[in-house]
Amino acid sequence: MLNRVSSSSYTQPIVTNQELIEFCACLDPNQLGLLTGLALAAQDAVETYLGDFITQRSIRWVAARGESEKTDEFFRSWLSARAMVSVNLNAISGQWVQFPTAATSIESCTLGIWGKDDVNLTLGTDYAVDLTTDPARLTFSYNSVFSDYFNNYDHMVIDYTGGISPSGSEPEAIKLAIKIITKKLFDGRSETGSLIDDGVEFLLSNYRRIGFGGSR
Repeated sequence: MLNRVSSSSYTQPIVTNQELIEFCACLDPNQLGLLTGLALAAQDAVETYLGDFITQRSIRWVAARGESEKTDEFFRSWLSARAMVSVNLNAISGQWVQFPTAATSIESCTLGIWGKDDVNLTLGTDYAVDLTTDPARLTFSYNSVFSDYFNNYDHMVIDYTGGISPSGSEPEAIKLAIKIITKKLFDGRSETGSLIDDGVEFLLSNYRRIGFGGSR
């Protein structure tokens, strides 16, 4: 299964200009543009390490099969029977699919099939979402009579709101890690090496998203 998660990029660091100037001990106001650029790079590095977005925002998650991928993993991940939902309608639910990041709400979900238009699904009828768990989860429901039709779906597209914290309330430990990395980049612009050292790892350890397998 191929997964791609995309969202809008930051235009400003989550730490203030004054915080950057003071933490990096920069006395030249002309260096503010450089500090801002380095802080944005530091945020990207932190998000890559965390496996999640720091500030909550709109996210698009696309999961797809390769053209030659067999249906077994696809079926077990999305559509294999988990429980009966309605005996009268003979409807069943598939396995839970884990969201790739923290999620607070879901705006839309579509399924696509090779060479045809995507199908818009209805929350509560075609799929269910559990946002109380970490990670959040989604499961499809469908009439077992048409299970072969569902097996032919090759991708899903989910638009949702996710991330660690609302804008303006990002954890102080993450903000400190960004300032440390920014100062390291500012002071050692000609040096190479890891941006995420032991101290930064300690600050970020409580927020890192670690996968444990399953249906992702």
